[in-house]
Amino acid sequence: MRSSGGIKMNQLGIFDAAPLNARRVVTLNLGLGRDSFAMLCLLAERSLWVDGRAIGPGDVDCVVFSDTGREWDHSHALIPKARAMCAAMGVRFLILAKGGDGEKLAAPSSWSDIEARADAGLYHARPDIVTDLNSRKTVVSLGKGDCTDVHKIRPIRKLINDISRLRFGLNNIQWPSAIRRGERVRHITIIGIAADESSRADKSIAMEESGRAPKFVTESYPLISMGIAKADEGKILARFGLEAVRKSGCYMCPYQPLSAYWALSIVNPEAWADVQRYEAESIAANPNISINGTKLKGIVLTIGEQVARWRASNPDATVDAVLNKSYSRCDKAAREQRKHDRATVTVAVGHRSLMAA
Repeated sequence: MRSSGGIKMNQLGIFDAAPLNARRVVTLNLGLGRDSFAMLCLLAERSLWVDGRAIGPGDVDCVVFSDTGREWDHSHALIPKARAMCAAMGVRFLILAKGGDGEKLAAPSSWSDIEARADAGLYHARPDIVTDLNSRKTVVSLGKGDCTDVHKIRPIRKLINDISRLRFGLNNIQWPSAIRRGERVRHITIIGIAADESSRADKSIAMEESGRAPKFVTESYPLISMGIAKADEGKILARFGLEAVRKSGCYMCPYQPLSAYWALSIVNPEAWADVQRYEAESIAANPNISINGTKLKGIVLTIGEQVARWRASNPDATVDAVLNKSYSRCDKAAREQRKHDRATVTVAVGHRSLMAA
């Protein structure tokens, strides 16, 4: 709601003299999963806590989804819902599509320029994630996380650069100088990570605390600061009829449990075949580089072999239970299986060493 004199009051009864984005660019990153949709719902309710205050639609420049080119079908199916929610709030919704070549562009003269560039794929410097990695004869690296950086973070920062040039006449390189002069503050990019998965934000937080992060932007994790865990998101989503929202991400992500790959093989056989081809090309170039590096007695197990083993151990699992994360054995079983396989490798290597001695 709005109070007299142009002062904005949120639902918590806190008054703010100016929008959060008055002196900077503020984007909300929508991954089309439960975490990010929970943030979008809270934004609609003017109760998303960012930078020490509860914000609403008027505090952000846009909601943005950066497409990696290999998202789950159920995630893409939610785009119309996200678009409708943003339209109802009066917030721009941008999809950073794949297909461009990352060419350098002149300063945008309007929001229409920015929207056209997003639709044309010009914020991405690389093709879809599988094509990109296959061209380098590799797969996503566990622990490195370069896929998120290349296919999500960098395109969104290029978008921030254009919005900043349009609104303030300054690009990302010029922005830190304006901060030092006291004229501006860091841009904010809002990211959805649940409080019980806060370790996912540790690397970014550590980089910022050490001074290694970019000087023009800071990342905000409101679900963490608000103490909203995975179990809390259901009630938030239900208020907007979004109970069916599932996990998001790339369908070939090595961080997802084997149960997710099994579910993929059922709901989208074509994508599952794509995953197996993707891994096969990497293994052909280097037999040790499979999707998640699991070995049994020193031999690399393909993702297909691992999924078959998982299914044999979990015959009662259903697709809905897996994708809704309600099947209790999913994550635990996957972790225990990987632990067992790695222990087997260690024992085998130790045995060979003793024999050699």
